[in-house]
Amino acid sequence: CCAMESNCDAMAVMAATLANGGICPITEEKVLRPDSVRDVLSLMHSCGMYDYSGQFAFR
Repeated sequence: CCAMESNCDAMAVMAATLANGGICPITEEKVLRPDSVRDVLSLMHSCGMYDYSGQFAFR
C-alpha cells in the first residue's frame, strides 16, 4: 500500500506531532515515543520521494 486517505487538517496534526517530538499539538498527549519519531522521520527522508529520494537527500 502506497497511499492512505486523509485530509489536510489531519495531515497537519500528524506533521505537527512529529515536529513536536511525538506530542499531539491538539491534546498535548504524548502519542509517539521519541525513538518512533526518529525512525519515522528517517524513513520519510530516505523513502518519501520514491525514485528521487537519493537526489532529494543531497540537495
